Amino acid sequence: MLASGCINGFALGIISTALIIYIIDEVVKDPVFLKMLMSVAASAAVPALLLSGFLSDKLRRRKSLVVAGYVAGFTALYLVPLVREYTHLLLLTSLATAIFALSEPAMRALQADLVTSQVRGTIFGTQQFTFNVGVVAGAVIGGYLSQIYGGVKIVLASTVLSGYAVPLWIAASLVAATTVAFALYVKEAASEEASDTLSYLDSVI
Repeated sequence: MLASGCINGFALGIISTALIIYIIDEVVKDPVFLKMLMSVAASAAVPALLLSGFLSDKLRRRKSLVVAGYVAGFTALYLVPLVREYTHLLLLTSLATAIFALSEPAMRALQADLVTSQVRGTIFGTQQFTFNVGVVAGAVIGGYLSQIYGGVKIVLASTVLSGYAVPLWIAASLVAATTVAFALYVKEAASEEASDTLSYLDSVI
């Protein structure tokens, strides 16, 4: 989970520079529209965060919510370079941001389930630290990749794409890789009922 956080932070750092430059160069140059896009996408995440917290506690399927959010995130990143209409990009980013937001509360809750209360602060702090380090490094790399590929054209199945697809697809591939690793190696914590039963058996024995 720590490795996943670091790699996803690195991917987010790439996105934070490459996506903004792509939008300005290829979609809309008016900063008002750019701010509107970011504001609407962020607003779409608010109800998703509340819903994720509720579903995480109600269904106890935290891992599933995390994986669903990650899948939405990297799928949207693969699609972004194919979109050059402002309204389409607004819809795509808002929808992807909302679904990706499902992973945040579920991830925190899953971490809390998997570690003891004595080390939760340390785990949360370390997780955030690795994520932030990834963001800082990714932002630098994202700017570098955007500078290299910004003026390049990519031909894909008779469709001409902007070179900004390269850093965006690199970020998408990183998130996809962490999603697969997360799905394979991170285990869902035992239910509260199972934990209570085990505690009772231990006390009896």
